[in-house]
Amino acid sequence: PQILHFTDRLDYLSANINRHGLCLCVEKAAQIEVPERAQYIRTILDEFTRISSHLLAWAAMTNDLGATTAFIYGMREREIILDIFDKTCGGRLIMNQNVIGGVMF
Repeated sequence: PQILHFTDRLDYLSANINRHGLCLCVEKAAQIEVPERAQYIRTILDEFTRISSHLLAWAAMTNDLGATTAFIYGMREREIILDIFDKTCGGRLIMNQNVIGGVMF
């Protein structure tokens, strides 16, 4: 369990994806079958994580270029995804949804 917390902090913008990768490694090694529902939830949250990361990068780039309105739009859209994370697993930046064998909730 302790190693799972380490993977969350490797990259704050893709904590969920890092944890997913570690869970997959352990599950393959231990031949643990993950329910299909959990696989879908993991994939959806991974994609939301990816989109959120890209929105932040895009917003920061546009802000550096002086496009303040585009920055605000990017952060506004990212906030919607962070709200989904908050409702799903109680975290906005570091999510602890993936566990070995499935998902937490």
